[in-house]
Amino acid sequence: MRKNTGISIDDPIEVFYSAPEQKDSVLHALLKEHSDKIRKAIKKPFVSADMKQKGAVLIGETSYENADNESESITLYICKPAPQLDEA
Repeated sequence: MRKNTGISIDDPIEVFYSAPEQKDSVLHALLKEHSDKIRKAIKKPFVSADMKQKGAVLIGETSYENADNESESITLYICKPAPQLDEA
C-alpha cells in the first residue's frame, strides 16, 4: 500500500483500522492480541478508526477479507498526522 500511495517509510503517517466488533471474530481477536506488535513493527500509530479525527487527510485505504470467513474484513486507513487536542 505504501508504494500505491506514494509515501516513503520515513513519512509521518497514522494508520487506522476498522474491523468487526464481534467478540468471537477472528480479526477482532487478532487485533486485540497483536495491535502493539503491529504498532512496533510499522513504527507508526495504529489505532481504531473511531479515533480518527473528522478532518483527517486520507492518503489511502485498503481492505482485506478473512479467507476463512468472507463476512469478516478489516479496512486500513493511512492518514497524514493530525494534531491531537486534549480537552480538559
